Amino acid sequence: MSRPKLKSIVMAYNADWSLKGGLSYLADTIRGEEPCELCRITYGGVTKKTDWKQCEKQLLTPVEEVYRNQLDPELAAAVDGAFPMVLARTDQGVLPLLRPEALLGLNRDPVKLYQALLDAIAAADILVGEA
Repeated sequence: MSRPKLKSIVMAYNADWSLKGGLSYLADTIRGEEPCELCRITYGGVTKKTDWKQCEKQLLTPVEEVYRNQLDPELAAAVDGAFPMVLARTDQGVLPLLRPEALLGLNRDPVKLYQALLDAIAAADILVGEA
């Protein structure tokens, strides 16, 4: 079988996309009870961290952000309830790259997330770019 070719990175957040979900998440964050480690890494309050925006640009592939209530069946099967998670959407399907426990070890650092993504893509032997 040929190497999978990367189509996009999928950030599966541990939150719901809705007005109620957003307000609930904001309240949790204000109380210091933010339930999503991936959000802590990529967002500072309600906006993306500058460091993450710069890292995102260097990934050379689209980055999709999805929330628990937005998963299509393929993503839902790959996540299997383990939020948050970072996945690779490839021409051969969806592959998990960083599971929740891996995200906890990144100390809320966007640059560490970027490096962990590069390492996971290499370890999975996923083709990036026009090769």
